[in-house]
Amino acid sequence: MGYQYKLGKRWRLGGALLGVQSDTYNGGSPFIAPLPIVTYDLGRVKLNAVFIPHYGEYNPFATFGFYFSVPLKR
Repeated sequence: MGYQYKLGKRWRLGGALLGVQSDTYNGGSPFIAPLPIVTYDLGRVKLNAVFIPHYGEYNPFATFGFYFSVPLKR
């Protein structure tokens, strides 16, 4: 679940809630974390970037990632 604000013609900034369950994070216990997202609209395809900062014992690694998204309908 998330939302993004439109910033100009092609940029969006927002966030989502991310459900995580991994032996690497939070001692293996599931948790929900906020996920900041910035998106550049390339037309039919969107380029997204996310950053998950280091946070105590919950997240021992700072993570930065990119992914593409393609809407199924317009």
